[in-house]
Amino acid sequence: VTVANFQNILSANLSIGWDPSVLQYLGVQNVHPNIGTFNTSNLNEGTTGLGALGVVLYNQDNIGQPISIADNETLFEICYTMIA
Repeated sequence: VTVANFQNILSANLSIGWDPSVLQYLGVQNVHPNIGTFNTSNLNEGTTGLGALGVVLYNQDNIGQPISIADNETLFEICYTMIA
């Protein structure tokens, strides 16, 4: 997942969807270091079997401090197994 115009973000919520008949969710890796601490509390993985992942982003290391990531940099990588 890459970003554009991701400057001075205090918090963000996003949902990512895919076809679960084609891809099986494995997890998230290589989180951008500007996000700071990132763990399963940032993820709603309860519906990944249906092809949806919820993500909550905020600066957990310095609450209230903004997150900035340069355009076209990777926010994080989502890993899947291709099943079809």
